[in-house]
Amino acid sequence: MCLRTLCRIVILLMSISFLTGCTETSPSNSVNKEAKNEEKQSDTPALKKSSAEQSVSVLKKETVSNKEPEKKISTVQASPTLKPEDIKPPGKNSWATSRNGHFQRGLAKCELPEKLELLWKIKTADGVVSTAAIVDKLVYVGALNGYLYCIDRMTGHIYWKYRSIENLDPEEFAPGFKGGPTVTDKLVYIGDEDGVIHAIDRLTGKKEWIFQTDAEVAGCPTIKGEHLIVGSHDSFLYCLNATNGEIVWKFQTNDRVNCSAAISENFTFIAG
Repeated sequence: MCLRTLCRIVILLMSISFLTGCTETSPSNSVNKEAKNEEKQSDTPALKKSSAEQSVSVLKKETVSNKEPEKKISTVQASPTLKPEDIKPPGKNSWATSRNGHFQRGLAKCELPEKLELLWKIKTADGVVSTAAIVDKLVYVGALNGYLYCIDRMTGHIYWKYRSIENLDPEEFAPGFKGGPTVTDKLVYIGDEDGVIHAIDRLTGKKEWIFQTDAEVAGCPTIKGEHLIVGSHDSFLYCLNATNGEIVWKFQTNDRVNCSAAISENFTFIAG
């Protein structure tokens, strides 16, 4: 073999070796590239997840910030003391009887707000089935548990509660109040399931007098001047002196008197 041929073979082998080295990747470079690829792949989902979490977080914050605060409803049990100046006579904006007056028309002379909202509530053992009387800032309502409540109209504070019996033992049965109360300048009148008509002092919540009929009183007493007119399930319509509870007259009907009497001038109207 001549020298020229040998040189050509050596140059050819060197060329092949050089080309092979250019196409191969070193192990270290390969590892670095794979690590970089893995970092890119792991970075992309993490960024997407972070963005999603941020958007949810913002949405939650916006939702919470736009939500109106929840209003707490008062369920007051304790009560402050009434003062003499708190006892106002029934006025044009009052609802002093179950049908607001001896005509029994059921008409209010005051305006209600367009939107009503619950200010307070009071829980009683057996519930309430009668209409409340409202005079100035005071609400009077009888309950089936045998209590008549005097309540602050704006706050729900109970100023006093009067029981239909003198025994204060909670285990002792007390006749409930099914009919609504009637409120005057100084007294509250109401009848109970045992037929007793109660007159209660508006300031103290203490008994002024009582009158016993022979059966349940389910209607609201009607006041006209110095007379209190009230019917009973004993079939009688009673006229009492509103100041001391003494009987003025009574009239027997054919059956139970279950309503409140309506009065116009010298005439009294009732229905069974």
